[in-house]
Amino acid sequence: KDSLNNQFKTEDGRTIEIPPTLLITGIGIVPDLDRCVTMDAKTPGNVLLQVCVDRTIAGFGGSHVAEVLGFTPGERAVIASPERSAEAAAAVASLIARGRVVSAHDCSEGGALVAIAEMLIASGIDGCGCDVELTSGDPLMAAFAEGTARYILEVRPQDTDDVMGTCQAAGLDAFRIGTLNATARLRSAGLDLAVAELHRAWTGTLDW
Repeated sequence: KDSLNNQFKTEDGRTIEIPPTLLITGIGIVPDLDRCVTMDAKTPGNVLLQVCVDRTIAGFGGSHVAEVLGFTPGERAVIASPERSAEAAAAVASLIARGRVVSAHDCSEGGALVAIAEMLIASGIDGCGCDVELTSGDPLMAAFAEGTARYILEVRPQDTDDVMGTCQAAGLDAFRIGTLNATARLRSAGLDLAVAELHRAWTGTLDW
């Protein structure tokens, strides 16, 4: 549900409103409720894969990290073609239908590291942790670059080759980006944060 109440008045009479935004809603049929996949990370030892049209179709144009760090990217937002995006979605849907995906999250706003953090937060502050493997030569790019048609999938170790093979047969890029564990910590190059700390940041108030 998206609220249509997008403006309000402050106590001093100022009106704050959200700029007009195009909203597209998709509705589909789920043939088997037992195959529904949620975003919360499930089981220590499982593997996280990033699936995308092409790992190079990502950048800092229009990204959150550019806004937070205050730099101006020399590019627009990077967008995969609608046709290839649909192929990526279809491949992920087929993997879910075959029971190969344990949990899944879109890899969009904030990039891969934010998507993984949200999966860990959803698993609970005493739930899963993750050792993240950033494969790019530029850690900032690998962690926070944004693009379209990208997914983070949790898969069982024994299903990893099958999932990657299915993606590659569809002409997609699929690579390992992390391994879940029971530490309730998010760890990557130079980063070691408790999921509880991530949860506090995620649920905290906005700094206006």
